[in-house]
Amino acid sequence: MLRGDAPQRYGAITLLYTENRGAFLSLGSNLPGHWRVTIFDGFVALTLVVAIIVLFRGLLQSSADRIAVALLVAGGAGNLIDRIRFRGRVTDFLLLSIGPLHTGVFNVADMAITAAVLWLMLSWILARVHRAAARLR
Repeated sequence: MLRGDAPQRYGAITLLYTENRGAFLSLGSNLPGHWRVTIFDGFVALTLVVAIIVLFRGLLQSSADRIAVALLVAGGAGNLIDRIRFRGRVTDFLLLSIGPLHTGVFNVADMAITAAVLWLMLSWILARVHRAAARLR
């Protein structure tokens, strides 16, 4: 799909070229330029460095958590590369719709980041519940 091409619909999936100055679903796209650079370039780069350190120092016990952090790093790096290459913009191209339900336009890196964050949140919640149950025994 190239810039200017008409959207291509394949059932629930539509390929639609867009450029996004914000985060997932254009969050923060209306921030002033210096704030977008600080958050989406600087903070993301710092977070990626921390995640890489956690990953390679073996600070995560679960192999599933390590996979989730690797997905987070891969997705974050992909979007950061896009921002550097395209002057602060990320290329988004996927739109899902089923009847009246639809997503915003996103990319594969967003999918990796979202899956990683959801997995880690669930993993940490379950670990807390397990620890709390162990204290009650």
